Amino acid sequence: MDQATRIKALNKLGQHLAQATTERAELIQQARRNPWFTPDNVVRALDAATAEYLNGTKLTEWLTNYKEPTEPKTIAIVMAGNIPLVGLHDLVTVLAAGHKAQVKLSSKDEVLMTYLINTLKAIAPEMGQRVDIVVKLENFDAVIATGSDNTSRYFEYYFGKYPHIIRKNRNSVAVLTGEETDEQILALGNDVFSYFGLGCRNVSKIYVPAGYDVTKLLTIWEHFNYLKEHDKYRNNLDYNLSILMLNNVKHYSSEYLVLLQDDAIASRIATVHYQEYTDLQHVTADLQLNADKIQCVVSEHPELNAIPLGMAQMPSLSDYADNVDTLEFLSGL
Repeated sequence: MDQATRIKALNKLGQHLAQATTERAELIQQARRNPWFTPDNVVRALDAATAEYLNGTKLTEWLTNYKEPTEPKTIAIVMAGNIPLVGLHDLVTVLAAGHKAQVKLSSKDEVLMTYLINTLKAIAPEMGQRVDIVVKLENFDAVIATGSDNTSRYFEYYFGKYPHIIRKNRNSVAVLTGEETDEQILALGNDVFSYFGLGCRNVSKIYVPAGYDVTKLLTIWEHFNYLKEHDKYRNNLDYNLSILMLNNVKHYSSEYLVLLQDDAIASRIATVHYQEYTDLQHVTADLQLNADKIQCVVSEHPELNAIPLGMAQMPSLSDYADNVDTLEFLSGL
Protein backbone atom coordinates (compact mmCIF):
# COMPACT_ATOMS: atom_id res chain seq x y z
CA MET A 1 0.00 0.00 0.00
CA ASP A 2 1.60 3.27 -1.08
CA GLN A 3 1.54 6.51 0.89
CA ALA A 4 -1.17 8.16 -1.22
CA THR A 5 -3.51 5.21 -0.63
CA ARG A 6 -2.86 5.28 3.11
CA ILE A 7 -3.59 8.99 3.27
CA LYS A 8 -6.76 8.52 1.27
CA ALA A 9 -7.97 5.85 3.71
CA LEU A 10 -7.32 8.02 6.77
CA ASN A 11 -8.97 11.02 5.11
CA LYS A 12 -11.99 8.85 4.31
CA LEU A 13 -12.23 7.94 7.99
CA GLY A 14 -12.09 11.62 8.90
CA GLN A 15 -14.88 12.47 6.47
CA HIS A 16 -17.00 9.68 7.90
CA LEU A 17 -16.50 10.89 11.48
CA ALA A 18 -17.32 14.47 10.54
CA GLN A 19 -20.81 13.59 9.30
CA ALA A 20 -23.64 14.46 11.68
CA THR A 21 -25.22 11.02 11.53
CA THR A 22 -27.35 9.03 13.96
CA GLU A 23 -24.39 6.68 14.26
CA ARG A 24 -22.13 9.51 15.44
CA ALA A 25 -24.77 10.68 17.92
CA GLU A 26 -25.08 7.17 19.34
CA LEU A 27 -21.30 6.89 19.63
CA ILE A 28 -21.14 10.13 21.60
CA GLN A 29 -23.72 8.78 24.03
CA GLN A 30 -22.01 5.38 24.34
CA ALA A 31 -18.74 7.10 25.20
CA ARG A 32 -20.40 8.38 28.39
CA ARG A 33 -19.58 4.98 29.86
CA ASN A 34 -16.58 6.96 31.06
CA PRO A 35 -18.20 9.76 33.16
CA TRP A 36 -15.44 12.20 32.19
CA PHE A 37 -16.26 11.76 28.49
CA THR A 38 -19.14 14.21 28.30
CA PRO A 39 -20.80 14.85 24.91
CA ASP A 40 -19.12 18.25 24.63
CA ASN A 41 -15.67 16.78 25.23
CA VAL A 42 -16.20 13.88 22.83
CA VAL A 43 -17.41 16.26 20.12
CA ARG A 44 -14.36 18.46 20.78
CA ALA A 45 -12.06 15.46 20.33
CA LEU A 46 -13.84 14.18 17.21
CA ASP A 47 -13.78 17.62 15.59
CA ALA A 48 -10.09 18.06 16.37
CA ALA A 49 -9.30 14.62 14.93
CA THR A 50 -11.15 15.22 11.67
CA ALA A 51 -9.68 18.70 11.25
CA GLU A 52 -6.08 17.69 11.84
CA TYR A 53 -5.11 14.02 12.25
CA LEU A 54 -7.51 12.67 9.62
CA ASN A 55 -7.20 15.49 7.11
CA GLY A 56 -5.74 14.35 3.79
CA THR A 57 -4.11 17.67 2.90
CA LYS A 58 -2.40 18.02 6.27
CA LEU A 59 -1.31 14.38 6.26
CA THR A 60 0.29 14.86 2.85
CA GLU A 61 2.20 17.96 4.00
CA TRP A 62 3.28 16.23 7.20
CA LEU A 63 4.66 13.19 5.39
CA THR A 64 6.45 15.17 2.66
CA ASN A 65 9.97 14.43 3.87
CA TYR A 66 9.23 11.09 5.50
CA LYS A 67 11.37 8.14 4.47
CA GLU A 68 9.20 5.18 3.45
CA PRO A 69 10.01 1.89 5.23
CA THR A 70 11.55 -0.85 3.08
CA GLU A 71 9.65 -3.39 5.15
CA PRO A 72 6.61 -2.61 7.32
CA LYS A 73 7.15 -3.26 11.03
CA THR A 74 4.59 -4.19 13.66
CA ILE A 75 4.36 -1.46 16.26
CA ALA A 76 2.78 -2.18 19.63
CA ILE A 77 0.80 0.82 20.90
CA VAL A 78 -0.20 0.99 24.56
CA MET A 79 -2.78 3.77 24.71
CA ALA A 80 -3.73 6.07 27.55
CA GLY A 81 -7.35 7.05 28.19
CA ASN A 82 -7.25 10.27 30.19
CA ILE A 83 -9.07 12.25 27.48
CA PRO A 84 -11.11 11.14 24.44
CA LEU A 85 -9.06 9.77 21.50
CA VAL A 86 -5.76 10.56 23.21
CA GLY A 87 -4.15 7.56 21.51
CA LEU A 88 -5.26 8.48 18.00
CA HIS A 89 -2.12 10.42 17.05
CA ASP A 90 0.07 7.36 17.67
CA LEU A 91 -2.23 5.15 15.63
CA VAL A 92 -2.40 7.60 12.73
CA THR A 93 1.37 8.04 12.78
CA VAL A 94 2.06 4.32 12.64
CA LEU A 95 -0.45 3.67 9.85
CA ALA A 96 0.41 6.76 7.81
CA ALA A 97 4.08 5.84 8.01
CA GLY A 98 3.37 2.47 6.40
CA HIS A 99 3.65 0.17 9.42
CA LYS A 100 1.22 -2.16 11.16
CA ALA A 101 -0.34 -1.40 14.53
CA GLN A 102 -1.02 -3.78 17.39
CA VAL A 103 -3.16 -1.80 19.82
CA LYS A 104 -3.67 -2.30 23.55
CA LEU A 105 -6.58 -0.03 24.40
CA SER A 106 -7.20 1.78 27.65
CA SER A 107 -10.48 0.68 29.22
CA LYS A 108 -11.21 4.39 29.74
CA ASP A 109 -11.30 5.09 26.00
CA GLU A 110 -12.35 1.70 24.70
CA VAL A 111 -15.63 2.78 23.13
CA LEU A 112 -14.29 5.55 20.91
CA MET A 113 -11.08 3.89 19.78
CA THR A 114 -12.79 0.56 19.06
CA TYR A 115 -15.35 2.37 16.93
CA LEU A 116 -12.68 4.25 14.97
CA ILE A 117 -10.65 1.14 14.27
CA ASN A 118 -13.67 -0.96 13.29
CA THR A 119 -14.92 1.85 11.06
CA LEU A 120 -11.53 2.06 9.35
CA LYS A 121 -11.67 -1.69 8.73
CA ALA A 122 -15.13 -1.33 7.19
CA ILE A 123 -14.51 1.66 4.90
CA ALA A 124 -10.88 0.95 3.98
CA PRO A 125 -10.34 -2.83 4.37
CA GLU A 126 -6.77 -2.85 3.06
CA MET A 127 -5.74 -0.26 5.64
CA GLY A 128 -7.88 -1.91 8.30
CA GLN A 129 -5.89 -5.12 7.92
CA ARG A 130 -2.88 -3.20 9.24
CA VAL A 131 -4.35 -2.63 12.71
CA ASP A 132 -5.46 -5.09 15.37
CA ILE A 133 -6.89 -4.58 18.83
CA VAL A 134 -5.33 -7.11 21.19
CA VAL A 135 -5.57 -8.15 24.82
CA LYS A 136 -1.95 -9.29 24.92
CA LEU A 137 0.87 -7.70 22.95
CA GLU A 138 3.13 -10.18 21.17
CA ASN A 139 5.25 -10.60 18.04
CA PHE A 140 5.97 -6.89 17.60
CA ASP A 141 9.07 -4.99 16.52
CA ALA A 142 8.82 -1.74 18.48
CA VAL A 143 6.70 -0.13 21.17
CA ILE A 144 4.99 3.22 21.80
CA ALA A 145 3.56 3.21 25.33
CA THR A 146 1.86 6.00 27.23
CA GLY A 147 1.05 5.89 30.92
CA SER A 148 1.82 7.30 34.34
CA ASP A 149 5.14 7.62 36.14
CA ASN A 150 4.31 4.34 37.88
CA THR A 151 3.31 2.36 34.78
CA SER A 152 6.36 3.63 32.92
CA ARG A 153 8.54 1.52 35.24
CA TYR A 154 6.67 -1.58 34.14
CA PHE A 155 6.89 -0.49 30.51
CA GLU A 156 10.66 -0.10 30.84
CA TYR A 157 10.91 -3.58 32.36
CA TYR A 158 8.76 -5.34 29.76
CA PHE A 159 9.62 -3.33 26.65
CA GLY A 160 13.14 -2.07 27.35
CA LYS A 161 14.75 -4.57 24.99
CA TYR A 162 12.70 -3.29 22.03
CA PRO A 163 13.04 0.05 20.22
CA HIS A 164 10.58 2.15 22.18
CA ILE A 165 8.98 5.44 23.11
CA ILE A 166 7.76 5.38 26.70
CA ARG A 167 5.86 8.37 28.02
CA LYS A 168 5.24 9.41 31.63
CA ASN A 169 3.07 12.00 33.38
CA ARG A 170 3.29 15.51 31.98
CA ASN A 171 1.37 18.75 32.40
CA SER A 172 1.44 22.14 30.74
CA VAL A 173 2.15 25.60 32.12
CA ALA A 174 1.28 29.20 31.30
CA VAL A 175 3.43 32.29 31.72
CA LEU A 176 1.55 35.57 32.13
CA THR A 177 3.10 39.00 31.66
CA GLY A 178 0.35 40.95 33.40
CA GLU A 179 -0.50 42.76 30.15
CA GLU A 180 -2.94 40.18 28.81
CA THR A 181 -6.41 41.28 27.78
CA ASP A 182 -9.52 39.78 29.31
CA GLU A 183 -10.06 37.95 26.02
CA GLN A 184 -6.62 36.35 26.25
CA ILE A 185 -7.20 35.30 29.86
CA LEU A 186 -10.54 33.80 28.82
CA ALA A 187 -8.73 31.90 26.06
CA LEU A 188 -6.29 30.59 28.69
CA GLY A 189 -9.34 29.17 30.43
CA ASN A 190 -9.74 26.76 27.52
CA ASP A 191 -6.21 25.52 28.15
CA VAL A 192 -7.07 24.99 31.81
CA PHE A 193 -10.60 23.59 31.69
CA SER A 194 -11.00 21.66 28.43
CA TYR A 195 -11.42 17.94 29.15
CA PHE A 196 -11.71 18.91 32.85
CA GLY A 197 -7.98 19.57 32.89
CA LEU A 198 -7.16 15.86 32.56
CA GLY A 199 -4.91 16.08 29.49
CA CYS A 200 -1.14 16.45 29.42
CA ARG A 201 -1.63 19.60 27.34
CA ASN A 202 -3.92 21.15 29.95
CA VAL A 203 -2.39 24.00 31.96
CA SER A 204 -2.00 23.00 35.60
CA LYS A 205 0.33 25.80 36.70
CA ILE A 206 0.55 29.51 35.91
CA TYR A 207 3.55 31.78 36.40
CA VAL A 208 2.39 35.30 37.26
CA PRO A 209 4.31 38.56 37.83
CA ALA A 210 4.90 39.46 41.47
CA GLY A 211 1.86 41.26 42.88
CA TYR A 212 -0.49 39.92 40.20
CA ASP A 213 -4.10 39.72 41.37
CA VAL A 214 -4.90 36.06 40.71
CA THR A 215 -8.53 36.56 41.73
CA LYS A 216 -8.89 38.31 38.37
CA LEU A 217 -8.61 34.86 36.79
CA LEU A 218 -11.56 33.55 38.78
CA THR A 219 -13.67 36.50 37.72
CA ILE A 220 -12.90 36.18 34.01
CA TRP A 221 -13.22 32.40 34.08
CA GLU A 222 -16.76 32.56 35.44
CA HIS A 223 -17.67 31.39 31.94
CA PHE A 224 -16.54 27.91 33.06
CA ASN A 225 -18.79 27.87 36.10
CA TYR A 226 -20.84 25.09 34.49
CA LEU A 227 -18.12 22.60 35.45
CA LYS A 228 -19.49 22.51 38.99
CA GLU A 229 -22.53 20.65 37.64
CA HIS A 230 -20.39 17.61 36.77
CA ASP A 231 -20.52 15.20 39.72
CA LYS A 232 -16.99 13.82 39.54
CA TYR A 233 -15.44 17.23 38.98
CA ARG A 234 -17.48 18.71 41.83
CA ASN A 235 -16.51 15.87 44.18
CA ASN A 236 -12.83 16.50 43.47
CA LEU A 237 -13.29 20.23 43.98
CA ASP A 238 -15.07 19.77 47.31
CA TYR A 239 -12.52 17.26 48.56
CA ASN A 240 -9.48 19.36 47.64
CA LEU A 241 -11.06 22.47 49.09
CA SER A 242 -11.86 20.66 52.34
CA ILE A 243 -8.28 19.48 52.76
CA LEU A 244 -6.92 22.99 52.24
CA MET A 245 -9.39 24.44 54.73
CA LEU A 246 -8.70 21.78 57.36
CA ASN A 247 -4.98 22.42 57.07
CA ASN A 248 -5.49 26.19 57.05
CA VAL A 249 -3.67 26.55 53.72
CA LYS A 250 -4.10 29.92 52.04
CA HIS A 251 -5.88 29.68 48.71
CA TYR A 252 -8.42 31.38 46.49
CA SER A 253 -11.53 29.57 45.36
CA SER A 254 -14.74 29.89 43.42
CA GLU A 255 -17.64 27.55 42.77
CA TYR A 256 -15.61 25.81 40.07
CA LEU A 257 -11.87 26.14 40.84
CA VAL A 258 -9.20 26.41 43.52
CA LEU A 259 -6.12 28.58 42.95
CA LEU A 260 -3.21 27.54 45.12
CA GLN A 261 0.25 29.09 45.38
CA ASP A 262 2.52 26.11 44.81
CA ASP A 263 5.74 25.54 42.84
CA ALA A 264 4.74 22.05 41.68
CA ILE A 265 3.90 21.60 37.99
CA ALA A 266 1.14 19.03 38.45
CA SER A 267 -2.00 20.01 40.34
CA ARG A 268 -5.06 18.12 41.54
CA ILE A 269 -8.31 18.04 39.58
CA ALA A 270 -10.22 21.34 39.89
CA THR A 271 -7.05 23.00 41.22
CA VAL A 272 -4.53 25.22 39.44
CA HIS A 273 -1.18 26.20 40.91
CA TYR A 274 0.37 29.62 40.54
CA GLN A 275 3.87 30.91 41.20
CA GLU A 276 5.02 34.51 41.28
CA TYR A 277 8.15 35.69 39.50
CA THR A 278 10.15 38.91 39.35
CA ASP A 279 12.51 38.01 36.53
CA LEU A 280 11.69 36.08 33.35
CA GLN A 281 15.11 34.42 33.55
CA HIS A 282 13.98 32.69 36.72
CA VAL A 283 10.95 31.38 34.86
CA THR A 284 12.97 30.06 31.92
CA ALA A 285 15.41 28.42 34.34
CA ASP A 286 12.51 26.74 36.13
CA LEU A 287 11.03 25.59 32.83
CA GLN A 288 14.34 24.03 31.85
CA LEU A 289 14.69 22.37 35.25
CA ASN A 290 11.24 20.81 34.91
CA ALA A 291 11.41 20.11 31.18
CA ASP A 292 10.73 16.39 31.68
CA LYS A 293 7.46 17.23 33.47
CA ILE A 294 6.16 19.84 31.02
CA GLN A 295 4.27 19.02 27.83
CA CYS A 296 3.92 22.54 26.49
CA VAL A 297 4.15 26.19 27.49
CA VAL A 298 1.50 28.77 26.61
CA SER A 299 2.21 32.49 26.78
CA GLU A 300 1.99 35.76 24.91
CA HIS A 301 5.43 36.82 26.16
CA PRO A 302 7.52 37.89 23.14
CA GLU A 303 10.71 36.38 24.57
CA LEU A 304 9.25 32.91 24.98
CA ASN A 305 8.88 30.46 22.12
CA ALA A 306 5.46 29.49 23.40
CA ILE A 307 2.04 28.45 22.16
CA PRO A 308 -0.47 31.34 22.17
CA LEU A 309 -2.98 31.37 25.00
CA GLY A 310 -5.98 29.21 24.23
CA MET A 311 -4.20 26.92 21.76
CA ALA A 312 -2.78 24.21 24.02
CA GLN A 313 -5.48 21.66 23.19
CA MET A 314 -5.26 22.25 19.45
CA PRO A 315 -2.11 20.30 18.52
CA SER A 316 -1.06 19.74 14.93
CA LEU A 317 0.27 16.50 13.49
CA SER A 318 3.83 17.67 14.16
CA ASP A 319 3.17 18.51 17.82
CA TYR A 320 4.60 15.31 19.24
CA ALA A 321 3.97 14.20 22.80
CA ASP A 322 7.02 14.74 25.03
CA ASN A 323 8.69 16.42 22.03
CA VAL A 324 9.74 13.02 20.69
CA ASP A 325 9.32 12.89 16.92
CA THR A 326 7.34 9.69 16.39
CA LEU A 327 7.82 9.77 12.62
CA GLU A 328 11.58 10.00 13.02
CA PHE A 329 11.49 7.12 15.48
CA LEU A 330 9.56 4.97 13.00
CA SER A 331 11.83 5.89 10.10
CA GLY A 332 14.83 4.68 12.07
CA LEU A 333 13.51 1.16 12.62
